[in-house]
Amino acid sequence: MLKNIDYTLLADEVLLRLMKRSDERAFDTIFERYWTRIFTIAYRKTRSKEVAEDLTQTLFANLWDKRHSSQIEHLSRYLSVGIKNSIINYINAEMIRHGFHAKTSVDMPEAVAADHLLILKDLQQMIEQALSQLPERTRVICKLSKFEKYSIKEIAFRFGLTEKAVEYHITQSNKVLRAHLKDYLSFETLLACISLLSGSTANY
Repeated sequence: MLKNIDYTLLADEVLLRLMKRSDERAFDTIFERYWTRIFTIAYRKTRSKEVAEDLTQTLFANLWDKRHSSQIEHLSRYLSVGIKNSIINYINAEMIRHGFHAKTSVDMPEAVAADHLLILKDLQQMIEQALSQLPERTRVICKLSKFEKYSIKEIAFRFGLTEKAVEYHITQSNKVLRAHLKDYLSFETLLACISLLSGSTANY
């Protein structure tokens, strides 16, 4: 801990170094600096004060708990990406809990379903933007595979391609999606969201 120093004047990079040394004042300063911003992101997406507070609190708790092992270059981006991943994981869990997919979405409370559909639309726009960077055939094959659940064999037959060629197109699309969305979603979370989108497209 640095004595006679106003921590609020320190840059994020300095605060992170101090936090790695278990400086609680550094962590408290980070918390106060970013709490409102991160909470606002969570609240706008979940529309629940309690959920937003819980997700935000958990994110900062993890920041402290993993202070020795985390490699953080840009604190603002790290927290923003972290809360977005937390929101998506929360929505994913809620949809599974409510049995939310094309055939059973009626079981989910209308207000909850509406909020979740808004978030899914945001995710769909992000994914579509990433897919737009692909060559046309690769993009179509990716959509058939991930959204319409065509098998590799079915896609190969449809386009007159070998199964190896189809696998190549899918691998290329995965690389683009992973690179384009790396600051927002883990690839595993992305695949889970694609699965949700493929089951709820009819509701858009």
